[in-house]
Amino acid sequence: MPQPIIKGTVRILRPSEYEKLREGAEILDNQTRLDALLLTGLRFVEAERLHEHPDWVDGRFVHLPEYAQKKVKRKQRERWIRLSSKGASILPYFFKSKPLPNWKGWTQDLQRWAERAGLDPKG
Repeated sequence: MPQPIIKGTVRILRPSEYEKLREGAEILDNQTRLDALLLTGLRFVEAERLHEHPDWVDGRFVHLPEYAQKKVKRKQRERWIRLSSKGASILPYFFKSKPLPNWKGWTQDLQRWAERAGLDPKG
């Protein structure tokens, strides 16, 4: 098995690793939330807030107002994200899924799913 790709403290998943991680998530809600984060490119806290505000989605765009972000060194007050067709199609299911757990719970879930899938949970 190839070495994990780690940049700083962040793990970069190869497509095959993502598929394994997704299978390790097993439960459809978990897979949906994982897919939504991947396909939208949202940061965790942005995805948490988006889940509470489906009105931020306008067709193939997500509008994140200033208060949706917690990034300290941000240069822009608001952010627009253009979605792929697959990204736009996953969001209705994302809004019907359970809300994301807190950050600690999410990272523990990711580690558990990685181990279940036979991936190195590092990063």
